Amino acid sequence: MDTWITPALISAVVLLVTQAILFINWWYRNKRDSDIHRVFLYDVATNHLPHLYHGMKQLAKAQGIELEDPPPVQFIQFNGKHK
Repeated sequence: MDTWITPALISAVVLLVTQAILFINWWYRNKRDSDIHRVFLYDVATNHLPHLYHGMKQLAKAQGIELEDPPPVQFIQFNGKHK
């Protein structure tokens, strides 16, 4: 064994590799959760809100209340991409 390879150096390398793996795992999960939340909100806004507004309008009409049309769903993309 060479003199420059010490148990402290091996421990430090193992610690750094472990920290890097844990950081990459955390970063990937965080990125994935963000993507899942974005897709979920888009789905709710485009597929479910119109049905909810329609049902709410029917309930209001049955009670004699006239509602305005719901606002259109618009998304703002900060990265320059539009869906």
